[in-house]
Amino acid sequence: MYKAFLSFVPLKGYLSVLLENELIEYDAGGKIYKTTPGGIRLLEVYNQLHELIIS
Repeated sequence: MYKAFLSFVPLKGYLSVLLENELIEYDAGGKIYKTTPGGIRLLEVYNQLHELIIS
């Protein structure tokens, strides 16, 4: 949270949106968030679009 320069309130909102769209999942046992296959696919598409834009 601190390394990303996010306060708790915006971070909580972002996590909520990502969870609602099934891009991440929360592992309560380990108290961690994990990227879902859908989230990984979104990142791949985003990176491809970014490469097209900057080239």
